[in-house]
Amino acid sequence: MHFGDTRVSLADVDPRDVTGMLRATGSTDPDVLFAAKTEYGRTFKIQKMVGLSAMIMGVCSVLMIVLAIVGIPVIAFGFWCWRKGSRNLAGLEATYSTYAATVTPVTAASRPITVLT
Repeated sequence: MHFGDTRVSLADVDPRDVTGMLRATGSTDPDVLFAAKTEYGRTFKIQKMVGLSAMIMGVCSVLMIVLAIVGIPVIAFGFWCWRKGSRNLAGLEATYSTYAATVTPVTAASRPITVLT
């Protein structure tokens, strides 16, 4: 899995995919998990920006009366894409918070004490 992928994906986020991606890090460190979540969510942030850009282009097209027939579907696609990106980010956040709550990092206080004699 390549976390630096900046392509726009129209796929929905699946909680199993997010959990698998977080497990694939092999770490329980909250900073590592947060970094992995941020990299995984980059695609959905780009998806929201594409939707916002399409809505802006659609509004500009509608303002020119001649291009209104093209602008209205572009606005609809932009709204759909922006909403899908928002839902994907919300699902990613929910799954991340659930996973982060179940995984507790091993700290020095929780390690067993070994006595050398």
